[in-house]
Amino acid sequence: MSNISTKLEQISKNWEDFKKQNDARLQQIETKNSADPVTLHQLNKISQTIDSYQSQMNVAAASRPLSSVVSNEIYSYNNSENRYQKAFHDYVRKGMEAEISDASKCSNNSFDINRQDVGYCITTRMTEYINSAVKEASVMRSICNVIEVSSDSVDLIDVDKEGIVAGWSETIIAQSDISAPLRVNKKTISTYQLYAQPKATQKLVDDQCIDIELWLSQSLADVFGAQENNAFIQGDGNGKPRGILLSMDAKNTIGVKNPINLKEPDKLKIQSAINDEDIMKLFYSLSNNFVRDAKFVVGREAMQSIRMLKESGTGRYLWQPDFSTKMSSTLLGHEILIAADMPNISEGYAPIMFGDFKRAYQIVDRHNIRILRDPFTHKPFIKFYATKTVGADVINNEAVRFLKTVK
Repeated sequence: MSNISTKLEQISKNWEDFKKQNDARLQQIETKNSADPVTLHQLNKISQTIDSYQSQMNVAAASRPLSSVVSNEIYSYNNSENRYQKAFHDYVRKGMEAEISDASKCSNNSFDINRQDVGYCITTRMTEYINSAVKEASVMRSICNVIEVSSDSVDLIDVDKEGIVAGWSETIIAQSDISAPLRVNKKTISTYQLYAQPKATQKLVDDQCIDIELWLSQSLADVFGAQENNAFIQGDGNGKPRGILLSMDAKNTIGVKNPINLKEPDKLKIQSAINDEDIMKLFYSLSNNFVRDAKFVVGREAMQSIRMLKESGTGRYLWQPDFSTKMSSTLLGHEILIAADMPNISEGYAPIMFGDFKRAYQIVDRHNIRILRDPFTHKPFIKFYATKTVGADVINNEAVRFLKTVK
């Protein structure tokens, strides 16, 4: 906790320095019609420092280390899980398939939901670690609705609640017999195979001091997390989940007031394309039904731009650091999060979105991360062909709004 407290103090100090430098920038623009390059450099440096401290705190708070497994651990064969873990170790290290194949047949839980898939399910311990690590690294997983299924797709039923008759009188309920039938929409979300193939030397695999489960879990969590993060935001739906940016349309997208002038070399002038009026317009464009649990998701470039914004009339900064145990920051009282895969301001797309993401976007997991050992195709390395099944799609366009920059 002392380390977190120190970082909170550093964020507070850096935020005060940021405000002083930004006030100096605004004064320079007012008097000289341009900002001093030294001031701009200091603003960028401080903003990056604040991001770094917040990122470190989030990692420290959410860290869930995978305890080491001693190679000569005595396994109990009284339950299938420990038996499967022992068989998995023998398969990964020595390529022994007979025992893990037999253990898979005897397992009565989530080890082997679909025995038609290639390879063998990873252990429960690995599954828990990978799922936890991927969630901690994914902004979308932390704010969207996530369900687990055992099939290749899931059908979600959405009932038009406005068509439901309700009231304080039986006569109102009686009208339901003659009212128009409810509109029921079915949304099918398919799952897709996500592939990864870490490789190791035979020496590493044979080393009994190395926790092979931990090594594989960390390798897979990193690549799975990066691929998922990109797909959930920018995925095109072709062999992968449909990203949330695909839901942009004329009804849920707000254009910035000032177009981007790409001829200007000053990066700050690109960032200044977003002003406080744009943020306010985005905020109030979201229906009251979704505002309570709404959050902002932005790119790193947009975050720095937002930090420099003041509310017209009051002069108060719109962005505020949160010094509570949540270890985040707020924009207009709502949590704001950085997603690395959000577009930059200069791309003329949507660097900022605001909405209730649990009601806007659905992530679907199928519990069957699998491993296939391959010691033949890339000697002297051993490759571990891994698959993870996941799907996602927008389920409610009205629950999210996008701020689009214009070139």
